[in-house]
Amino acid sequence: MFNYFQSHNTRSVIVLGEFGEVLGIVTIKDVLKFIFGEISSPMRSVADHERDEVGFIVPGDMRLLEFYNLTNIDITDPVMTTVGGVVFRLFGRLPKVGESVAHDAYSYTVLQVDRLRIARLRVAPVEEGDLEAQELQELIDDQEAVQDEAPPGLESALEAGREAPPPAHPPAGEAEAAAAPADTTRNPTADAR
Repeated sequence: MFNYFQSHNTRSVIVLGEFGEVLGIVTIKDVLKFIFGEISSPMRSVADHERDEVGFIVPGDMRLLEFYNLTNIDITDPVMTTVGGVVFRLFGRLPKVGESVAHDAYSYTVLQVDRLRIARLRVAPVEEGDLEAQELQELIDDQEAVQDEAPPGLESALEAGREAPPPAHPPAGEAEAAAAPADTTRNPTADAR
């Protein structure tokens, strides 16, 4: 197929089936991908990422392999392929500019958001004391969130239950009535006797 593209100086061909039906289109890129594997995106220029006094400022669409080659920070994710995607998953939502999240001793701070994606972020190592303080604050925030999620009627039901506790033993007549099931079926032969 590669020789066909070279000899006919073309970039795409239409593949026809046995009965003349169109089965698909094959491009030179498809052939090269088949021969060499996934063709990576062009190399980024130095302007795409910066090194500041603390860490790195990188674009959100930087591939994880490129990020590793630049920073030597190994991030693995079963779903996401970019740094911005991984940070998005760490937040569990679209973060606002200036928000940070810590993961594996590094802090990821969002510097720019473009519509529904993280466009630029800063990655910096977290000091050990800062990491413990941040983890402690996350635990406190999680606990407060759990407390805030109580159902709205639960508070009043608990208060009502505290004011009038149920009697420990029902009165004697009520206890017998509760113990004996009511006979709700009628026996026509018993009524006739």
